[in-house]
Amino acid sequence: MSRQEDFSTESAERIPDPRPAEKGRERMERARNIVKEGGYDKAIAILKEEGLLETVIQETKKKYLEEDSPHYESGLASAKFLTDEDWQLIASMDIFDPETVEHEIRVFNLAHDHLEKAAFVPVKKKNVEGNEYEAGYGLSLDEVFEHEGVLKEHFLRAALHHDIGKMDVPPSVLMNRTTDEDWKHIISLRIGLGDASLSQTLSETLGVDADQMFQGSEGRADFEEKIAALMKEKNFRAKDIIPLRYALSEREADELAEKGFPPDSTLADIIRVHEERSGDILRKAGFATEAELAENHHNYRAHDLRDSKDINKPISIGTLVLNVCLADVLHIADVEQAMQAKRAYKRALGPFETWSTICELAEQGKVSKEAAYLWIKAEIDEKGKEAYANTKEEQPGRQEHVERFLLAEEDAVWKNLDELGYGAGSGKEKGRKSD
Repeated sequence: MSRQEDFSTESAERIPDPRPAEKGRERMERARNIVKEGGYDKAIAILKEEGLLETVIQETKKKYLEEDSPHYESGLASAKFLTDEDWQLIASMDIFDPETVEHEIRVFNLAHDHLEKAAFVPVKKKNVEGNEYEAGYGLSLDEVFEHEGVLKEHFLRAALHHDIGKMDVPPSVLMNRTTDEDWKHIISLRIGLGDASLSQTLSETLGVDADQMFQGSEGRADFEEKIAALMKEKNFRAKDIIPLRYALSEREADELAEKGFPPDSTLADIIRVHEERSGDILRKAGFATEAELAENHHNYRAHDLRDSKDINKPISIGTLVLNVCLADVLHIADVEQAMQAKRAYKRALGPFETWSTICELAEQGKVSKEAAYLWIKAEIDEKGKEAYANTKEEQPGRQEHVERFLLAEEDAVWKNLDELGYGAGSGKEKGRKSD
C-alpha cells in the first residue's frame, strides 16, 4: 500500500460519514411538509405510513430532554406524567409551528408554577376579649383541584396541548397580525366602496346603518373613530364580527376555503373551530378531562357553559363554594402568557396591564370573577404589593383598575365566608391583629 493510499484510508476512518445526518435532515424536512399540508389526523396517518412519526418524536425528545440542548430549560423534563401520546402531540405541533408550541409550554409552566400560589382571603373575627382582628386563609389552585377531584396532571396536560387544534388551521391565518387599528381602516375602506355584505353585518351586530354613518362623517378618520367607539360600547371587537377574508390575500382566502371554512368566517369562528378540534384530538388520544378544558379555554360559549354541570363545575373548599370554571383558569393562564411574551410584532406587557385585561374579561363575563380574583391576588400576595410599587406601565390607570376590582371581589368573598361559616379546620389560617 502506498503512503497516499494509507493516508486516504486513515482519513476516511477519522471523518464521520455525513450521509446519515443528511438523510435525517431530509426525513425531518419531509415530515414538516406533511404536517404543513394536512390537518392533525391526516398528518399523523401519513407520518406513520412513511415511517417518519417515530423519527419526529425522537428528535423532539432530544430537543427538550437532553441536558445539553438549549431547550432543556423548557421544563418538560420535569413533567413525569408525559406519555407516548403526549410526545406525539408535542412533536407534531413542534414541526408545524414552533412559536405555538413554545407558547403552549410557557402556559404549561405558568399553570404549574401557579398551582401552589395562595391568595390570602381575609376574614374579620373577634377574639375572646372581644377585640377585632383580621384572619384569613390561603387558597391555592392546588387545594382547589384536590377538593374537586381533578388531577393536577389533567389540568397541566390541557395547558400543554390547548392549541393542538391549530394544526387544522392554515399557517397563513395563524400568522395573521391584523390589529384593531388595521380593522378600522379595512371597515372604512370597504364601506366606502359600497360593500353591502359588510354593511349588513355591521347593522346586525352593532345596530347601525354604516352607509349612513359613513356619509354623515367628516372624513374616514371620523367614521373610524365612531365605529371603534360603537364596538367598545357594544363589547365587540372586529375579529368577532368581520369576516377574516377582508384581511387575507386571495391565496390565503383560498387556503381557508380548502380547509372547509365558510367565506364569512370571522377570526373568532376559526378560534372556536381550533378549540373544538383540540378537544377532538385530545379525546381520541384518551384524554377526556383535558379535552373538556382545552375545547373551552377561550370560553366563547360562556353562556352555554354556565348551564353545564360537567364543564362549569363549581369549586368546593370545605363549606365554601366558588363558581370557578376550571376552563377559566386555563383561559387566564393563556391570556397572561400571550400578553407578557415579547414578539417581533408587539412588546411584552407589564403585570398591571395584563391583570387589568384579565379584570376586563371577568367584568365582561368571559371568565368568572372568582377565578380572576384568585389568580391575580395569588400573584400579588406571592411577592407582596411592594414588589410592584415601581412597575412602569405604558397604559395609565391600569393599576387603579386592578385594585378596584380586587377590592370589590374581596368584599364578596368576605360575605361568602361569613354566610357559609368557612374557617374551622379548613385551610391554613393566617392572622394579624388590627388596631
